[in-house]
Amino acid sequence: MGRGRVSFSPLSAADFPTLCDWLNRPHVSEWWGPGPTEADVNEEFGPLLAADSTTKAYLVIVDGRPTGYIQSYVAMSSGDGWWEEVRDPGVRGIDQFLAESDRLDQGIGTAVVRAFLEFLVRDPAVTRVQVDPSPGNGRAIRCYQKAGFRAIGEVDTPDGRSLIMVSDPDDRLAQDLAALYPPDVATRHLSIGGPTPPLYPVEAAAIQRAIPPRRHEFALGRACARAALRQLGISESALPVGPNRAPVWPLGATGSISHCRDWAVAAAVVTTGRIKGIGVDVEVAGALDPELRNSVCTPEEFEWIRTGPEIHSTDWFKIMFSAKESVYKCVAPSSGEMPGFGDILIRIDSAAGEFQAQAARPLSESVQQLLGRLHGRFRASGRFILTGAVVQ
Repeated sequence: MGRGRVSFSPLSAADFPTLCDWLNRPHVSEWWGPGPTEADVNEEFGPLLAADSTTKAYLVIVDGRPTGYIQSYVAMSSGDGWWEEVRDPGVRGIDQFLAESDRLDQGIGTAVVRAFLEFLVRDPAVTRVQVDPSPGNGRAIRCYQKAGFRAIGEVDTPDGRSLIMVSDPDDRLAQDLAALYPPDVATRHLSIGGPTPPLYPVEAAAIQRAIPPRRHEFALGRACARAALRQLGISESALPVGPNRAPVWPLGATGSISHCRDWAVAAAVVTTGRIKGIGVDVEVAGALDPELRNSVCTPEEFEWIRTGPEIHSTDWFKIMFSAKESVYKCVAPSSGEMPGFGDILIRIDSAAGEFQAQAARPLSESVQQLLGRLHGRFRASGRFILTGAVVQ
């Protein structure tokens, strides 16, 4: 049984009989408490339907079929002894279960939690998402770990001892950035909201005429790159601006830098191994400006997007844009050429989160050979898009 397409339908009073049935199933009541009556469900879940409720409740829908229950709530001021130490109004808690025991241990729960996490963080007010499984609920803990949560400690709650696990936007970015590449690639990121790191004189000279926000982004990108190189055992040094404004990397290494409104990222690898070129791009999630679509995408890509799968929190045009940025950064340093958006055709495997690139029009033999050895991956969340490409 596959993991399927996940969506969420706001809970309604018409769902209460189904919810009551689910809560009385042994694998649910083991962790959610004794099975309720329908009157109990009406009393407990009825208030959640109010527009001003700070708890939002949903049925989990997988491939069009009701499959479970999930809810989010504002942790601060929850009342009744819950989360009294939380002072950040952006923290959200979640609780969930799958209704059918024969759908456990198939990765469906992880897919549901990941999808709900992406759904929640589309709201810029959300700063952290937390869960509180029982320390004895190994299945739930593994599910949350696979969905990107990390444990920060155990606490006593009104329901007993709980393991607190959290997912921050910073955690998700680090995990997704690393997942774009093989293990021998080093990756680093920094928030644009952080302090401006120092630059080497040759770097500062190259950016001295830029406006302050651009100098800040440039410095953060260089700091990310140096941190990635240190991870590879390469001593810190200046990364001057070279031809086509690309960084000049130390002998024996190559890399790529990108930044957007919220983040700066970098990836680096030694060139003595199997990887000879690398590209990275980060974009804020959301739709690509419609005026840019014709300049970014080929007719074949337009057709794929028109007939392809839906995607939440962003659009395929922007993923195409980001993928082509990564491809350009990957092939330009080796080829000395600068293919444009219309020169490259991106073929996306949406299920695998991967893409390939090929020439959309006649290009040099050097570029076409590089494209033939290129492999790309993408990740999209409620807040960012990441793409990465390597030439082997």
